[in-house]
Amino acid sequence: MCRFCDEAKSPLLGSGADAEMASGFGNLQAEFPLSAYQIPDNPSTGAVIQVGGTRVERLDYAGDEDWFRLDLAAGQTVQISLDGVGGDALSDPYLRLYDSDAGLLAFNDDGGPGLNSRLVFTADRAGSYFIEVDSFIGGYAGDY
Repeated sequence: MCRFCDEAKSPLLGSGADAEMASGFGNLQAEFPLSAYQIPDNPSTGAVIQVGGTRVERLDYAGDEDWFRLDLAAGQTVQISLDGVGGDALSDPYLRLYDSDAGLLAFNDDGGPGLNSRLVFTADRAGSYFIEVDSFIGGYAGDY
């Protein structure tokens, strides 16, 4: 398992006047950055998950989606589980599976324990498939 950019959860303050205002009265301007490592939300993703593999990642904000490429052989059956994890767990994970042309093949909401998602899929052909990590109605951020 891997975790990226835990330090990106801290706000970054500007310098000069912004830093001076932070110690007194006035308008404080702060930037809350997203993780330095962003997983694309489409088939151009470079993020890969292997059969039998596990990833620990984060949806950084409500509406964020992460896509992972999964390569399968014809006839290969996989179970895909999407669970919120840790102290800032993703609430109500939502899972979608797409073919190599981004055509929706399957989806699941609440098929795992609690509000977690799980689906079983058998590939009809060899190739790349895409797993989309989302939350119910895109309403949540958190670790998965």
